Amino acid sequence: MAKNEELQTIGRLRKGDVLALRAFVEAKPNKAERDEKKRKLLETLKAKLPRKKSKSKSKVEKTTEIKEDPKITIRKVLIGWQHFDKVKNKYVSVRMSKGGGSRDISVPINSTRADIIEQMKLVFFPHGKSVFGSASRMKMSLGDFKYEEITDDDFTLMNYIKLYKLSKVRLYLLTKSVDDIRNIFESSDSEEELCPAFDEHGLCPTFDEHGHTSGLIGSVSERSNLRQQQDVEYLQSLTKDQEKENDKRKELQSIQDKVKEEQDLYRARLANVVHEPDMSEPHVTVSVRHLTIGVQTRRFPILCLISSIYDWVGSLSPNPTHFTLSSCDMASFDPSLPVTLDCSSIKQIQDNHDLNNLEVIEDIWEVPPPFLLEGDVMKSEPILDSNVEIAAATLENEESNQQGNQIRQNEIDNPNIYPSLDDRSLHDDLQNLPVTRVLKIRRVNIMQDMIENFKDESIMQIHVKVVMINSFGKEELGVDDGGVFRDALSAFWSSFYDSCTVGEEERVPVVRHDFKEEEWEAIARILVKGYSELKFFPVKLNKVFMFSTLFESEKIPDELLMESFLGYVSKDERDLINTALKDDDLDDNQEKEWLDFLERFDCRTIPKKEDRQTIILELAHKEMVQIAQFIIDSWRKPFKENLANRDAFSSRESLEEIYQNARPTVKRVLKLIRAEPTSNSQRAVLSFLKRYIRGLDDEKLTKFLRYCTSSTMICVESIKVVFTDLDGAARRPIAHTCGSVLQLPTTYQSFPQFRQEMNNIFSSQYWDIDIA
Repeated sequence: MAKNEELQTIGRLRKGDVLALRAFVEAKPNKAERDEKKRKLLETLKAKLPRKKSKSKSKVEKTTEIKEDPKITIRKVLIGWQHFDKVKNKYVSVRMSKGGGSRDISVPINSTRADIIEQMKLVFFPHGKSVFGSASRMKMSLGDFKYEEITDDDFTLMNYIKLYKLSKVRLYLLTKSVDDIRNIFESSDSEEELCPAFDEHGLCPTFDEHGHTSGLIGSVSERSNLRQQQDVEYLQSLTKDQEKENDKRKELQSIQDKVKEEQDLYRARLANVVHEPDMSEPHVTVSVRHLTIGVQTRRFPILCLISSIYDWVGSLSPNPTHFTLSSCDMASFDPSLPVTLDCSSIKQIQDNHDLNNLEVIEDIWEVPPPFLLEGDVMKSEPILDSNVEIAAATLENEESNQQGNQIRQNEIDNPNIYPSLDDRSLHDDLQNLPVTRVLKIRRVNIMQDMIENFKDESIMQIHVKVVMINSFGKEELGVDDGGVFRDALSAFWSSFYDSCTVGEEERVPVVRHDFKEEEWEAIARILVKGYSELKFFPVKLNKVFMFSTLFESEKIPDELLMESFLGYVSKDERDLINTALKDDDLDDNQEKEWLDFLERFDCRTIPKKEDRQTIILELAHKEMVQIAQFIIDSWRKPFKENLANRDAFSSRESLEEIYQNARPTVKRVLKLIRAEPTSNSQRAVLSFLKRYIRGLDDEKLTKFLRYCTSSTMICVESIKVVFTDLDGAARRPIAHTCGSVLQLPTTYQSFPQFRQEMNNIFSSQYWDIDIA
């Protein structure tokens, strides 16, 4: 043990500190105290640390979780039976000795309340009987594990298990005797045992919470009156039910009579259909697009009426019962007219089932040109392969027509109906009809197909009809009455501009290694044919190029050269030319651009200020005439043969007028619009249309024109606007390009709504002629 002096060397300690230190060292440690202190420290530490769930507890929790196995469709259910005790006024469990007890049954997982009650009834009411009475005398319900009645109509066993998270399912059958329920309302005939129906204040008697009351309603006479009143109400209710049944029978009979009438009409039309002539007989070929069975084609005798077409259309299907054939502008055709007078018009069906509310159906019945003559030989049906000529025989075999329906023949022979039709005049008309060639053109190969078809020079002397083949290799439904041919021309020249020309606003054709004189002559015939039949002229072709082609011996005016060249070059180059001609001195940047411009056009000299216009004219002549001279020479022959006697191409002024009238502008397109609105909604949508046209740029204006007329330039006299009531998902504009008719719904609520739907149409990259 250290001495006090030694302890002082540790530090300056007081005497009391030395004594305390010495006592602490000399004291013997108490093990119990140390253990208690250690235990308290551990408990304090454990209290501060987060507690971990015991494995046993987690296992218990996992066992309580119900995992739904989709393969399990049957569940075991523990069932019991509780019957209502009227003395205790509650449900009491029925023991095993009385047919109750706990039972196990297997129940489908999707069983409803009624399904489970039915199975419980089989267990607790064998043969429909029990100690409390038969099952038919019991009111049964389903109780849960809390002995409470389940009233949910959407109850299923699966929902019940999920709702209460049950691993074992327990359910009870709750029964109550019907006799016990009725005892509440039963009484004797003694009036002393009865209570009045109403008290002295005129109030009804009240029942306690168990449904008991001290008496019945009213006296004997009052009850008798009540029965009589109930009998009267019952008879009245019975009479109304009988009237309803009679109304239903009448409605059913009306429907049956209507169906019978439609069937009779269908059979009558079927019996009236005229015979179909042979290919060697004179005939009219008619194609229709039926509302339900698609396009149908049939031959008709020449000497028949449009009513024969009505009979045939009505015989294709019982519906629609009543209809009208009409043109795109809704002008209906008279059934009493000869078929040869109106058969070249586009016909549209109108369902006339409700004559007071005529609804125009979008599907169209179209009749193509009736028949075509080429000598006396029929070569083919309409709409076949390319370069197939369609012809019909003359009337030398007219006696074969007598095989037709006698009723229709009598109408034809009647001079009051057909006063001007005789064999000679009809024969003369047939001889004067042009031969028609039907061309099948693929949209994906428009250039090749059109050029191949027009290599034949004889195509200029016959009528051309076009059938478009879409990108899926299927024929489009449109039947050509001018609109499909215009669409083919628009597609051809758009492709031609991209692959065979150079320039910007005005395009000049360029020589290609794969195009010889035969191909360029075919392209010239396409231009001539389009203008001859449809007034279609490709306005993007350079004016100087066309002038040189048409007027070989005339000198090209300088102002025409300059105007066309400014349309030939780009906008930046156009601005540079105007600056060079206007300003004598060019700054450094302009001078550099001017020299680059001359180099691009292979100019070998640097012109002086006074020679700039001369150099530009020389470059213009080289670019627009000299380089394209081979093409100009190739085009002159078809032009001279087919346009020699046309005033429209007789002078420069007439050529300028063609360009002027054909190029679309907002004002010119607005002048084409023709409409006769009769209501505020029609006037509003017409205003939307004109406002929309005024806001279109050149590109969208061209798309609008093509959508309505199938042409990218103005070649029609008008665009007729008619109005429809289409709404909802069916609402959209419908264009009939053959007649240049635009159908507009009148259900647009605002201009932005109208503009959005129109823009959606023009933003589409693919249009298909899908209305015949």
